[in-house]
Amino acid sequence: MVDPERKLLDGPGPIEVPIGPLARLNGAIIDNVIQPNIRVFGWVLLADRGLGRLGLSI
Repeated sequence: MVDPERKLLDGPGPIEVPIGPLARLNGAIIDNVIQPNIRVFGWVLLADRGLGRLGLSI
């Protein structure tokens, strides 16, 4: 049997937030935006270091 006063003290139930769609969106952003930028920036840094050793600069 449920004690009505006990139910009032428990408050509302837990809040459930589905994170599946947000996780997929986050993965898509990382795969399509972040990683390509890191690759390009890495090549720019590598070229800058290589040209710097030759006494040239970009």
